[in-house]
Amino acid sequence: MRNIFVLVLGLASTFCIGQNSLNMDLLSTFDPTTDDFSDIWGYVDAAGNEYAITGTRNNIYFVDVTDCSNPVLVHTEPGLAPLWRDFKTYGNYAYSVCDSGSCTEGFRIFNLAGLPSGNVFLETTSTTHFTKAHNIYIDEPNHRLYVCEPFNANNNSSADYMIFDLLANPANPTLIGQGSFGGYFHDLNVKDNIMFVSNFTSGAFEVYDVSDPNNVILIESLNSTGSWTLD
Repeated sequence: MRNIFVLVLGLASTFCIGQNSLNMDLLSTFDPTTDDFSDIWGYVDAAGNEYAITGTRNNIYFVDVTDCSNPVLVHTEPGLAPLWRDFKTYGNYAYSVCDSGSCTEGFRIFNLAGLPSGNVFLETTSTTHFTKAHNIYIDEPNHRLYVCEPFNANNNSSADYMIFDLLANPANPTLIGQGSFGGYFHDLNVKDNIMFVSNFTSGAFEVYDVSDPNNVILIESLNSTGSWTLD
């Protein structure tokens, strides 16, 4: 995803221009708005073209960055003005969540199968399970999507995490597990059914066994203020 990395540099152009000693060259910038950008993710279509998916308070942008020197806006999807957005992709789909008091967009799923023609469309918007969430992660080998801190304003319910199955129908993921361990799951990563969590409230690095999504087990909690050792 070399080109996606270059676009990140473009979004932070002021920093890059002042850091010429890092052996990197600024090739282009993409900044169609005065809004702050909150996240970026990369996607490659079947033809090998590269795209950046990035969000601001008011919009989600799909940008063709195959030619680093000439980023091309492919699609703009209006949003509700949250402080934070997060994106991940699986197959021909892009998944989006947002987070802040004003966010009620829930789970948004975009169909990217029409690229490179520019045909990106919002296939699903769901607030069945949550109206906002802080972060998402996709464990592709196990076809699971993980959601950090989902909150549902429809019934005032919340959880530290939700786990969705993508294999059967990636356009309509199935909820297969959820739970809370206390604190605030700021971000997570999963490998071989082991979930690594940054707990914002406690400042701990936590490790969970998620082999059974209905019986998630805490393996270790490592305090960030002390020494970390694993038995």
